[in-house]
Order: sequence, then structure tokens, then C-alpha cells
Amino acid sequence: MDAEELIAKYSWLGMSSVSILRGVGGTWEEVRRAQRAYVRSPDILTAREAQNLEFLRELGRPRVCGTAGLHNGVLLTQIVPGRNLADELKARPRKTADLLDAVLVALGDLHGPAGVQRSGRTVPIAERSVVSVFRRKFNGLSAAAYLGALGRECGLTEYERLEVAELVKRTVWRLLQMRGAISSGRDTLVYGDLKPEHVYIDGTQLHFIDPALQWAAGPLPDIAKLAGRTRLPALDERIAP
Repeated sequence: MDAEELIAKYSWLGMSSVSILRGVGGTWEEVRRAQRAYVRSPDILTAREAQNLEFLRELGRPRVCGTAGLHNGVLLTQIVPGRNLADELKARPRKTADLLDAVLVALGDLHGPAGVQRSGRTVPIAERSVVSVFRRKFNGLSAAAYLGALGRECGLTEYERLEVAELVKRTVWRLLQMRGAISSGRDTLVYGDLKPEHVYIDGTQLHFIDPALQWAAGPLPDIAKLAGRTRLPALDERIAP
């Protein structure tokens, strides 16, 4: 074998490790038992991601990482060149608008007719959609854990922290009530997990990793995920002690 460096990805029940550790999937024994069946399923998340990477390579734009193999639920992907968008934004904050625009332009074929016309081989990964992640994070035990810890490391007084946490709780509750207002349209294919850490810039070339293709009424889920995850580091820096 050569000395090529690869990235190994594994999915626990299609959830994030944070959700698993906070008990969303049950006890550790329950998770392990369910995982044995999940890994044998052809619908496992890493298998769908491998298929979507193949589809995107055939589409040609956006450029995505290469796939080296899939075995026992482990997806091996090749490392892409460049530095991720999150680091670029920190290094070049005055270029934020240009950088974000370049990302969305690179997704033009996916969002447009070409993506729809050639989408027959895609397998949606709804687990990573904005709505699915929000519902998983802010329901039951997980919501209590997130909101209970909110602001503990931000240098706020306890009174200020509780006041902010209460405002966030009210906002979460209102958003949960509004979930029925989201359009059910399915005429646009979106990247689905468009975090700045999933876009790499090498000169003028952009490469994408970790797709979570899904259908939507328009490109707004990609715009929302990209904008939201871009603002988080900026907010962290502003409220840090």
C-alpha cells in the first residue's frame, strides 16, 4: 500500500457524537445494540454519503473529495488541498462577502436544473438538515442539556446567564411551534451540510467535503446553514472574556 493519508468517517445511528453522549440514542448498551443493526443496513449514513460524493463528482461542480472505500460502515475519503473556509474568514474578514459568494456560485449547478435533471442517483441525508438537527438538539433531554449549560463559559454573571438562557428558551419554543410553516417544496437539490469547515480553498479552487444532499423548496437551507455557522465563531470571539 502507498502512504496516502485518508480521512475515516463512521456514523453512530446517524447522530452526532454529542447527541449520543447526551443520551438521545438511549443508554450506551442500547446504542451499541442498535448500532450493530444500523451498520448492516444499506441505508447507513456513510453509504449514502459515498453515493452522493459519486453523484457530485459526475455532476462536476462543486468539486468534492475523492472516495477511497467503504467497509463495515467506515467511509474513507481523500484529503482535499487548501485551507478551510472558517480559517480563511478569520484570516481575511474583509473578504467575507466575496468568500461566501464564491461558495454559493460554486453550488450553482447543484442548485439549478443540472442538479435536478441528474439527481436520480442521489440518496437524501435528511438527518443533517437544518430542521432535523434543530428538532434533535432541542427536544427532551437534549434541549435541557444544551439550554442548561448555555453561557457558562462566556464570562457572564449568573444573573445575566440565566436571563440570556430564558430568552433563548422562548425563541426555541417559538421556532418549534413554527415548524409547520416551512415549505414542503422539493424542487431544488441542496448540499445540506454547508458549514465553513466543509469548504476548502486552494488559490481560486474550491473543494467540498461531507455532503448531506437533500431536497428543498429552494437553496435557502444551504444559505441558512452557511450564514449561521459563519456567524458562530464571530459571536464566540465577541462574548469571550
